Amino acid sequence: VDLARTFYGDKVDAAFVKFSSNVTMTNKVGPMSTTLNSTTVVVPEGSTIHMYGKKSKAQTGVVISSSYTSNGEDGIVLKDMVKADYYSQKGDSGGIVYFTNNQGTDHYIAGIQSRKGSNYSIYCKAINIQSKLGVTPY
Repeated sequence: VDLARTFYGDKVDAAFVKFSSNVTMTNKVGPMSTTLNSTTVVVPEGSTIHMYGKKSKAQTGVVISSSYTSNGEDGIVLKDMVKADYYSQKGDSGGIVYFTNNQGTDHYIAGIQSRKGSNYSIYCKAINIQSKLGVTPY
């Protein structure tokens, strides 16, 4: 596994790896094997979203702000992030955030978990990651 693309600052907090061996790719998330559509979406305020992280596992919340500026403890400012009220903890960073349509049949990539506050979480928009790193969903 090689670190292929990474960026931390401005509107992006993301890293992607390139696999150099026989790896089977999948769009399935969590123990329920939710299948994500490769389409990315910008989720409006008030919408329900889902996050699956290594530590917190499956979490659900509502978008509070769809263009949030986050001042990190490390001094890095991240702009145009999304603030939501789902639970997350250290160790969830890099987890997938996704949106499910009203029928519950389609699940779209919204972004990647980045930071947490005392009663909120922050994720980086997939469209900003795609633009900065030049990556596309599988």
